Amino acid sequence: MRERASELDALGVSVYAVTFEAREHATEYLSQQALPFPLLLDPQRVAYRAFGLSHGSTATVWGLGTLWYYGRGLLRGRLPDSSRGRDRHQLGGDVLLRAGGAGGWVYRSDSPIDRPAVDALLRKIMLDEHLARGDVTCLR
Repeated sequence: MRERASELDALGVSVYAVTFEAREHATEYLSQQALPFPLLLDPQRVAYRAFGLSHGSTATVWGLGTLWYYGRGLLRGRLPDSSRGRDRHQLGGDVLLRAGGAGGWVYRSDSPIDRPAVDALLRKIMLDEHLARGDVTCLR
């Protein structure tokens, strides 16, 4: 999403990252990742529960896809961050909310590496804009 931040901004979309991690871990993450959007702390996981983001099983969290992802990172010289004291079973997601709270969309990740393509998010945003303007009508 970082690479497409200017497109999202042009559509009037505000992007926020949300984490349940402790402030010191979040601060470290911010300095490493140089996010172009704010990082919100949700240590009580209020937002996670509100959007139905669940915990994955050990098999889900450490499945072949995740191991492959980390293995490729190691080959490129990226070391995984320490997981001491962190909940690696909490799955994330992507949430789109319209200004004023009217409508929205939630993508619940099936694994730690599962995220929708940014193109899919942009299409959803543009479709919602057409629906809001009345350019497209939904009968069901």
